[in-house]
Amino acid sequence: MGSENISSGINEVTFDSIDEALRKKVDGVFGKNIFNPNSTDVAIGFFPSVANGLLQANANYNTSGYISVEAGESYTFSSKHYVVWYNSAKAFIAGSGSDNSNKTQVAPEGAAYVRASARAGSDWSLFQVERGNVQTGYEPYSPYAFLDPTRVRGNSISGQALAVGSLTQKETNFLHQGKNLFNKNVVSQNVFISPQYGTLTASANYDTSEFIPVAAGKKYTSSRKMRFTCYFDVSKTVVVPGGASSDVTTFTPPLGAAFVRITTYKADLSAFQLELGAVSTGYERYGFLIYGPNGEVLLGVEASNSGKWLGKTWATLGDSITAGGLWQPSVVAQLGLTWTNFGIGGTKLSGSSDDPNAMCQDVRINAIPVTQDLVTVMGGTNDWAQNVPLGVVDSLEPLTFYGALNTLISKLMARFPGKRVALFTTPYGELIDFANRGWPNSYTNTRGLTTRDYAEAVRVACKYWGLPCIDVQGCAGWNALNIRTYITDDGALLHPNATGAARIAEVSIGGFNNIEPVS
Repeated sequence: MGSENISSGINEVTFDSIDEALRKKVDGVFGKNIFNPNSTDVAIGFFPSVANGLLQANANYNTSGYISVEAGESYTFSSKHYVVWYNSAKAFIAGSGSDNSNKTQVAPEGAAYVRASARAGSDWSLFQVERGNVQTGYEPYSPYAFLDPTRVRGNSISGQALAVGSLTQKETNFLHQGKNLFNKNVVSQNVFISPQYGTLTASANYDTSEFIPVAAGKKYTSSRKMRFTCYFDVSKTVVVPGGASSDVTTFTPPLGAAFVRITTYKADLSAFQLELGAVSTGYERYGFLIYGPNGEVLLGVEASNSGKWLGKTWATLGDSITAGGLWQPSVVAQLGLTWTNFGIGGTKLSGSSDDPNAMCQDVRINAIPVTQDLVTVMGGTNDWAQNVPLGVVDSLEPLTFYGALNTLISKLMARFPGKRVALFTTPYGELIDFANRGWPNSYTNTRGLTTRDYAEAVRVACKYWGLPCIDVQGCAGWNALNIRTYITDDGALLHPNATGAARIAEVSIGGFNNIEPVS
């Protein structure tokens, strides 16, 4: 790509490429959190030695990748365990020990990188490294923060690096807001808004948006139901009453309204979209688009569905990991599927014909409408926990796991001929009360089987029947060393937290993208 000019007519900044521009320290371009949890050099289950910078194994801690820093600058860590500095060759310089009260550190002379460790769990999932000596609220990592208008300071993509009067959004013809007006990253969590007074009240079932600019008299449509809405004037202080207990997906702001705040159901947050117009269209991430001189998109939000699954119907059959509904909304948001949940907590894949909760039997299978385009099954966790035998590969005995798999698949094939059916491998899990169960350890049942054995049975059955296998056990990334990073400790280690749900969603999206829907 040739040289790119960003100009207001008064000041001009020239970069060799858009990518180079993103690397420059232009205020408002980078997100404040410079820790990337998805970096390839992140070390799960390790901490760095403050004596030599080498990684030491410890399941209670995780370590960031090499984060670029500038010597002499202050950096603040949201929680502090070990902080180690490296030079440009990534050779060890110095380290500081665990002192959570001293979260601000100055990069020593010669420092070009830092690695920092944090305790696995909430410290890690909300870990933030930011420039400066003041700790601020958590913000997810984003190298392209200027795509988010809440990170554009003073309505300008410049700041300290560009002079006053330089480029602003309004003056350009290449910077445009995407169609989704709802920014899920800046919601007020666990509260709902009063439509009459604009006040917030605590509730674990809801999240409420920040102030979203709207135009009075224009129609707006959401992709999911809105629980409450409240309008505000240009000062954001005077309330224009909105809707209460409406459960609607459209609204028209009244005269005097300049902003709206929306309360959504928490389960809908990942897939919630608000757009101008009377028709809800495919989901798109919130942000800005940068257009080139010929109208081509140079950089910006991506349409979050892949196209081929858009509008297709999806049924999920399973146990509590499915019934909880934590991972499916992200798949819906990315692929545009219409999803119905058929999970029931505490149920097994195996079971006799008179067991109405057995996934392999008619009651569960026939509850799924034949109109579904995609049917997926995730089971085996409770079979493992209740010591169900594996049986033999070609068995049809539903009281064994292989027999239940074969029974399930044959019935799904009969009910959904020509449709897409896929099985998920049993996720990795542990039981804390293993001693009371007579188990030798937290992951091996009385039959000597682990969740890995049940997952392998699913792989074998999928290969036998020629079905797609979504390998959660093999690809989601948790194991005995890091399980508490991904799984909630609720007396057992079986149910994914938000981080684990995101991993299941990622594996699902990758698997579904390799399956062609039936037209």
